[in-house]
Amino acid sequence: MRGSIVKRGNKYAIVVYLGVDEHGKKRQKWFSGYNSKKEAEKDLPRKLLEVEQGYYFGTGEMFLKDVAEEWKRYAKKNLAAQTYARYDDIIRLSIIPKLGNMKISKIKTLHLQKYINDLEMDGKSYGTINNHYFCLKSILEQAVRWQLIPQNPILGIVKPKKNYRSFKVWDIDIVKKFLSIIEDKPYYIAYLIALTTGMRQGEICALRWEDYDEAQGTLTIRHSMQRNMELKEPKTGKTRKIALMEETKRALKKQRIRQKELKLMLQDEYEESGYICTNPSGQPYNPKTLLSTFKRIVEHSGLPQIRFHDLRHTFATIALKTGIHVKIVSEILGHSKIQMTLDLYSHVLPNMQKEATNLLEKTMFL
Repeated sequence: MRGSIVKRGNKYAIVVYLGVDEHGKKRQKWFSGYNSKKEAEKDLPRKLLEVEQGYYFGTGEMFLKDVAEEWKRYAKKNLAAQTYARYDDIIRLSIIPKLGNMKISKIKTLHLQKYINDLEMDGKSYGTINNHYFCLKSILEQAVRWQLIPQNPILGIVKPKKNYRSFKVWDIDIVKKFLSIIEDKPYYIAYLIALTTGMRQGEICALRWEDYDEAQGTLTIRHSMQRNMELKEPKTGKTRKIALMEETKRALKKQRIRQKELKLMLQDEYEESGYICTNPSGQPYNPKTLLSTFKRIVEHSGLPQIRFHDLRHTFATIALKTGIHVKIVSEILGHSKIQMTLDLYSHVLPNMQKEATNLLEKTMFL
């Protein structure tokens, strides 16, 4: 946000620029009555801050679309870039077309309940509906703080129950075939880590050599990389340490040697970034690159089609079928609650119970 000093007759005024409206017209806020330019300049920082904090947004007769636009300027500095981009899309493509022309003071819980219900009727996933809910909740909470409305009307709605979408996984044979196809590729280490630890793509891209304890054979997840290459905390906000398989440790050793060889070969053209999963120039992979590359490999190889995130599900499913306790799997995956793991992989557990019963019967009666 910026402002300037303008002379009007014998007085001076502060003009704060608020951007442009939907028609491309400049939006400004004027503060007049200063006796000197020096007096106006002295007050300029305070006026900029007050406008930034929403003291001059007017009354409850503002439309939701106007409040949403003001909220975006506030939120851009306080949200992760990826979250802001997601909310910006929700505002532009859904909230403004459906609710934007309603006066903020006239929006009731009933309107918001219908908005959420319509998303569910359109077949949107629980995660998508949740994003819409929290975007609206944040906008309306800010409207309460700005004293545009007395309370947040979204707090009274009933959200749909969480339903976990089905997913596809690979079995051991397909996993081995996939790894053999990409074994000599620079991105091999990234996909191997995904399949042997269940890490999310952002967590894999954010791994640095300082996160690898070679003596203990562990990787510590401290960050997650966004698609704009910024780092943030892992999804649950907590770091976690994962013990590695011998195959993964051998691959990490090869990756370190490979990076040193590339540095010697490329010299100044090589970027020593400190990241584990890097392209031939030494730069860390963007999470988008891992996704698009994986999709291309699977399509060309003729392997069963799954998403990159399904590598995480593949790891968890194989781990559970192998007999690893669900609590351990939950900790490795970084789930905030074990119930999430139980809900996601409930289809695996009945077979595990049957196998356990058969094993127990052999032990007791055969």
